[in-house]
Amino acid sequence: MLAGIIILSICYALNKSENKRLHAKCDKLNHVYNDTKKNHTELQDELQDTKTSLTQLQSRYDELSKNHSQLQEEVKKLKEKIEEKCPEGWMRFGCSCYFKSTEKKTWSDSRRACQDKGADLVMINSKEEQVGVFVHVCVIFDGADSPLLLVSLTGCRSVTCFLSPL
Repeated sequence: MLAGIIILSICYALNKSENKRLHAKCDKLNHVYNDTKKNHTELQDELQDTKTSLTQLQSRYDELSKNHSQLQEEVKKLKEKIEEKCPEGWMRFGCSCYFKSTEKKTWSDSRRACQDKGADLVMINSKEEQVGVFVHVCVIFDGADSPLLLVSLTGCRSVTCFLSPL
């Protein structure tokens, strides 16, 4: 019987020690679980904040994209308004329209023909304009002593036109 009590005491001590170890392990696991649950909640909150920010950014992007499209359309309309189309048979350079004629007239008749078209004879006084026009347009009027050009006055708000031999 004494041997049974000793064996029971040893078993009890072993069980108590194992129970204590298991309780410590359980407490540690509960602590890890609580930390993980807290981290999960924080990550859920961060995810929700990120989703909210993404939604706001998408709305802002959509708004800016719409504004960009509207501004592009407005620029296009303004450009078309500023750079009115040249009449048929005329060529645009910058904000001027040039007319090519093969008729041979005197200076006075050439000028009158220009004015009848709402234009006048013009002096080309920049190399860029001369190159831009003459790459596309040949000599226009073969007047008395010199070639002349015809330019539209409707293409720009203010165009100074001159008469000059080329």
